[in-house]
Amino acid sequence: MELLNAGHVAGSRAVRVEGDERTYLYTGDCSPRDRCYLDGLDPVPADVLVIEATYGTPAYVFPEQDELERRIVEWLNDTLDRPVLLFGYALGRAQKLQRLVARSDRPRLFVSEAIADLNAAIETHLDVGFGATEYDSLAPEPGDAVVLPIGSARLDFVDRLVEERDAVTAGFSGWAVEDSFRYRGGYDEAFVLSDHADFEELRAVVDAVDPDQVYTQHGFADEFARELTTRGYDAQALKQDQTSLGQF
Repeated sequence: MELLNAGHVAGSRAVRVEGDERTYLYTGDCSPRDRCYLDGLDPVPADVLVIEATYGTPAYVFPEQDELERRIVEWLNDTLDRPVLLFGYALGRAQKLQRLVARSDRPRLFVSEAIADLNAAIETHLDVGFGATEYDSLAPEPGDAVVLPIGSARLDFVDRLVEERDAVTAGFSGWAVEDSFRYRGGYDEAFVLSDHADFEELRAVVDAVDPDQVYTQHGFADEFARELTTRGYDAQALKQDQTSLGQF
């Protein structure tokens, strides 16, 4: 058994298992893109591939990473006269947002307690720093950036900061490909920043592994399995409560 960098979040791992007759690769959540301080997944050959399909339909093709990061930093600078509230998952997205804020002209960066705790754990194990301050009471000034867990976007204190501090809000997710993401979250702006592989990257991972058999799981598993079948792969979606690869 070999653990491989999955490229999803800090510490995430894919697993390659060598059996008597076949080799297996399980990706878990993965991304082949290099992002900020993370290296992407480097696929290895295997006979059987079990791959995530969170964004396994053609609707989910993300912008080029360098251009996306440039646009985010540019937006942070364009809104410098107001505080910004940046919403992403506390593990993964939040750390990348902090690194992008550091590349902007914003002088101060604050994070929630949950994100600060995760920062500390990551900084202990990786050669990376985030330079953020955990806030006690949140009263951001113009120029400040605050990174918050995405689940807090609809809480009352956010509405209060928007009204009283003239804060601008932004959400970050692969789901931001859809305009509805911005409206569901009530964000002023939305960016397609994701820790998952997009549709084209998922296809590229499969091609690089070159498996005899593919099992898809999570997200658009059925749709991605059908896509792979049309491209000549023996592909099937795993089902809920399935206990072995051969159980259908």
